[in-house]
Amino acid sequence: MRNQERGQAVTALVVCVALLLLGVGFLAYVKYDKATDQASGLQTAADATALAGAQQIAKDAPAAIVDALLNGRSLSGMGQGAAADFATRNDARVIAYRYFPDSDRVEVTVQSAHTLESGQLETRSSVARTGMRLGPCHLPDAPTPTPTPTPTPTPTTSSATPSPTTSTPPPDVDSVARCGDVEIPITFPGTGGPAHAQPGHLTFHFEPRLDN
Repeated sequence: MRNQERGQAVTALVVCVALLLLGVGFLAYVKYDKATDQASGLQTAADATALAGAQQIAKDAPAAIVDALLNGRSLSGMGQGAAADFATRNDARVIAYRYFPDSDRVEVTVQSAHTLESGQLETRSSVARTGMRLGPCHLPDAPTPTPTPTPTPTPTTSSATPSPTTSTPPPDVDSVARCGDVEIPITFPGTGGPAHAQPGHLTFHFEPRLDN
């Protein structure tokens, strides 16, 4: 009888240990699965953030490249505001953002807004492209003004009023500047002064996408 009770106690102990190990294993699996889901979600947020930056660049490009071409402004920060806003709405924050117009690369690194199941703040990176290079920008040299010949006054008699002489201003000169893959029609005023361009006359073929 005593041996039987001892055997039952051992069996119960084995069962308890097995259940305990099973419970620990299940909790570890749940934690691992949750951590994997969080990491996957953060990577998705990084991908979407990079793509949001590329899409904003495509939207702002017409005015931005004219400003860069004529006023020497940099394009490197384009899209950063949209990327930061998108990351925030996906429970993350942008900790690094770089846009390279010459090579058409939007590089983004995001960090989780809160400590994840891993016990720390996780980071993920992603790269997107707009589909067009917007740099470098080259403005052609301004044309040399051609002197306008002065009309020869018509001889008049001493009693007649001389005809006034008029000069025709030199005509404007149309040219083409280039920013990467984009050609920008520009006009140099014949009377001098800075060149000007119309952003609405530019044609783009953007295809924002993730860089696989």
